[in-house]
Amino acid sequence: MRFFLIAGLLMAIVLPGQAAEWRQQLSNGQPVSVDTRTNRVRVWNSDGESMPLWDGVHRLSDGSTITVRRGLVVPTESIISARDRKPPRRRNPPRDFSCRELIGKVCGEQRQCASMEPCRLAGQLSRFEAEERAALQSSGQASAIGTVPAQCRQALADEAQFPPCQKLPPRESLTACGRLERRVCGDAAQCAGDEACQLARQLEKTELDERVAAGDMKKDTPASADCRRALRDSVAFPECGFWRRLLGR
Repeated sequence: MRFFLIAGLLMAIVLPGQAAEWRQQLSNGQPVSVDTRTNRVRVWNSDGESMPLWDGVHRLSDGSTITVRRGLVVPTESIISARDRKPPRRRNPPRDFSCRELIGKVCGEQRQCASMEPCRLAGQLSRFEAEERAALQSSGQASAIGTVPAQCRQALADEAQFPPCQKLPPRESLTACGRLERRVCGDAAQCAGDEACQLARQLEKTELDERVAAGDMKKDTPASADCRRALRDSVAFPECGFWRRLLGR
């Protein structure tokens, strides 16, 4: 029995688990495996070597039997079940984009506040987060989230040490939503109370969130497309002060 136990362990090493494979043991403990896509059946020895299982009726360790004809097994319910079983979906390791969001907040979408202290500190946290993630991956803990993202979340809530970047980027470097916000809210936010400005700022925030989630701060997102359409709609999104000038107010 020890002989076949070792054989079973070797089979587990040589044949990694797959949804298209069925495994059992003969009544003497000798491992057998079936490729459920072809119904070919093999028997394994203690050296990890396999050979086709000979034709005939074979009793398994659980008392059931399998029948082999011309090297192919006659599928049983359990073999069919193994064939229909879907492999587990591989899930991507969870990611926390708080540090990237912090960079966007304090450095500006176009990094127009890159020379300021809050941006420098946010950059340090972002580098620490990347180093921590690399260390977790190299130690086989790719699915773990380190401690630095939590520090970035705290920094996002700390308006005193990590205030939003207030410096306006050059107009030519603005995103579609940035251009929309600048147009309807005004260079000095003099139309901030207008409904069009509030809508434009919602779109700008959505665009930023989508880029952060994608891990690409230059990505053209669905919100970017919405903003480009809004830029062509001068009725719903008029230039700041348009109606005041039109009405002579």
